[in-house]
Amino acid sequence: MPDETRRASGIKITFQICFFVSTWVIVDRELKGTLDAALFGVYSATWAASLIAKVIFDQKQMPTIKLKDD
Repeated sequence: MPDETRRASGIKITFQICFFVSTWVIVDRELKGTLDAALFGVYSATWAASLIAKVIFDQKQMPTIKLKDD
């Protein structure tokens, strides 16, 4: 995920590593039959909240709607 300087951002790399590690833990626990609803709920809420926060607070990514002039 390069930024404007065509270099990978440290926060973006950290974010991806955390996502992959936490997903691996969830899949591993499910395969072993030890995944409980609370852990899955925390996992889901964490990643859903991060995506929602990005949409709300990242002004560069906000979609705009152009209205046609009459």
